[in-house]
Formats: sequence, C-alpha cells, structure tokens
Amino acid sequence: AFALKDGLREKFTIVTKCNIVLTGERRPNHKMHMYNTSKEYILKAVEHSLHDLKISTLDVLLIHRVDPLMDPAEVAETFAELKSCGKVKYFGVSNFSPRLFDTLEAALAPHNIHLVCNQVEISLKHLDALTDGTLDQCLQLSVAPMAWSPFGGGAIFTDQDEHNSKIRDALQTVAAQHGNVSIDATMLAWLMRHPAKICPIIGSSKVERIAPSVAACAVKLTREEWFTIYVAARNGVDVP
Repeated sequence: AFALKDGLREKFTIVTKCNIVLTGERRPNHKMHMYNTSKEYILKAVEHSLHDLKISTLDVLLIHRVDPLMDPAEVAETFAELKSCGKVKYFGVSNFSPRLFDTLEAALAPHNIHLVCNQVEISLKHLDALTDGTLDQCLQLSVAPMAWSPFGGGAIFTDQDEHNSKIRDALQTVAAQHGNVSIDATMLAWLMRHPAKICPIIGSSKVERIAPSVAACAVKLTREEWFTIYVAARNGVDVP
C-alpha cells in the first residue's frame, strides 16, 4: 500500500518488534520457540520487516521480550549499526523492568542512542506498571509508555464475577458523565489520563474496534472519576 500511494508512508509511524523465535511450517529452520537478541537475529528481523512492508526505514524497533541471554553491549552495537545505515530511526523495548531498561540504556549511551519507549501490559486488570516503577521511570526519562492489552483481555466486557462487575459498573457510571461514551473509550481514557501519556495499543485493524480509540481522545476524566475506576480495578479496595 505504501508503494502504491504517494505520501501515505509519511502519515504512519511504523513500529516493529523482534527477538521472539517462532516455529511452524513457515519457519522450518526454527527448531524451538525461544528468544534471540543476537546481532545476527536482530539484523535479519529488520531486513524481513523492511522487505515485507516494502519500505526503507523503520521508525521504531523494539526488543519484544526479556531475553535472559541478551548481551546489552551487543544489542547497543547492533542498534548503532542500524541507525548509522538509516534502517531504523529510534529504538525501544517491550516488557522490560526499570532495572533492565537502565542496563540497556547505559550500554547505548556511548553510541549517543536513547531508548524512546517501553511497551508493557497495562490495563484495569493489570495495574503493576503504576506501582512497580515502570511509569515513574517513563516520567523521569520522558520515555513513551505503550500499553499492550489495554482492555485486559476482554473479561471486563463479559465476565460476571464480582471483580469484573465492579469495574464494568464504575466504567458505565463514569461513561454516563461523558455523553454515554462506550466503556471501551472510557478504559482508554483512563489510561491516557496518566501524566506519563500512556499510548494504548489496541491490536486491531478493524474500524469498529479503532473507533472507540478515537472517541477516547476527547474524554477528559476528572481526578475523582479516575480514582473511581482505579478503586474498582483494585476490587473495591480503597487507596491507603
């Protein structure tokens, strides 16, 4: 599509991830599902992405998962090579703890490269990033946090257990104060209310799923509304 329409590429920020080795019929040379953050694997992954997308440069490349065998110096060298040859503009990580983020950031410093984002799981069903230092670090370093699975796997919409019902009731109460927007949009607005400027990754190319994301941008939650939803997400346990 980018090759067929002039100017289309410039309207998109292309973010790709690498280091998960997938197996299957399409990958006969991959013998085991594992992680690979070696220079050779990262370079091949970038070439595959550029070829598949028919573009010359990726905007952002992320290390997808924490690899116990990751050599920060090797990754830094690889990133520097990709940046110098113009194949990748910026770099980030996904699912990294603040400590591991700092470790890779330190290895990149001599190359004058800084990580620009950390994509982690954040939702009303997964609140760890609010208290484990992840979002604190994003604020400190002006790093963009991306939230994967922002709808918490979908259980909030359908499950009838007490916890999900509390969250759903709180979302509906707050949504009613904003012109009865969908609870999808309210969930995303709750994430985006955080001062770290969380960017939710909705994981869909369907217009009917993307539309609530657009609506969420216009929903500005008050502090009281935000905490109403937060307490429900804590299963009704008030903040200390």
